[in-house]
Amino acid sequence: CLAHRTAADCPARALPSAPADRLEPDSRAMGVSWDLVINAAVAGLLLGGFYAAVTIGVSISFGMLDVVNLAHGSFYMLGAYAGIVALALTGNFWIAAIAAPLVVGLVGALVERGLLRPLYRRSPLDQVLLTFGLIYLFEDLIKWGWGGRIRSIAPPEIFSGRVTLGGVTLPAYRVFVIAFGLLVAILL
Repeated sequence: CLAHRTAADCPARALPSAPADRLEPDSRAMGVSWDLVINAAVAGLLLGGFYAAVTIGVSISFGMLDVVNLAHGSFYMLGAYAGIVALALTGNFWIAAIAAPLVVGLVGALVERGLLRPLYRRSPLDQVLLTFGLIYLFEDLIKWGWGGRIRSIAPPEIFSGRVTLGGVTLPAYRVFVIAFGLLVAILL
């Protein structure tokens, strides 16, 4: 439309005229689906619970131990893959749920003892550099072992159904994760 003097003269900018009956708002489009709002709120609580779990760990490692650990999310990822491996080996969700934090605790203890402990008397920047490098190391080890495809674990049979709360049907596993996250937050 560079050949025209104004945008209004441009034929490409001309909008088709709508019939008069189409100009009225559709009441169905303007209404709010409360099921959608509640499901979005539950999804937000679920994601917030995961973020809170990671944040609690970061707060503990920095606040109590005075360690700047930027690789905390990578340890979280290692726990997820440890759970996937434990589930594949045992076929039991609950054994995997117990084994995953134990494996991550062992890896964390080895990293602390072998890599972080020598840096305690040095500048915090050294801890930052080390843990930033661990992020890349753990990420590449996971990609090397399992590829770049996203993996997930099916919920256990007890949580495979749905729960109706206030007229809204939600996956039982999501309700459990939110309740468990709230319980952990209260206990800490």
